[in-house]
Amino acid sequence: MSRLSPRDRISAEHKHSVIDNRGGANGIIGTQLAAGTAPDGYTILLISVSYTMNAAVRKLPFDVERSFDPIAMIGTNN
Repeated sequence: MSRLSPRDRISAEHKHSVIDNRGGANGIIGTQLAAGTAPDGYTILLISVSYTMNAAVRKLPFDVERSFDPIAMIGTNN
């Protein structure tokens, strides 16, 4: 989902974007990178339910509740 949507948006708006898929550590590596960026609206992080699970079982280098603001829910998991 995250790999398809930005390409469609780029072609529709004729703007450049960089897609940076950072895997590893159950999403902690990419999430930490996004948490350290300036809150200027240019960085979007797409995460799954593992985001909340990480906080329950690990000590994270960022505040799970205060580091990000939700902007949309893409789907649900039943």
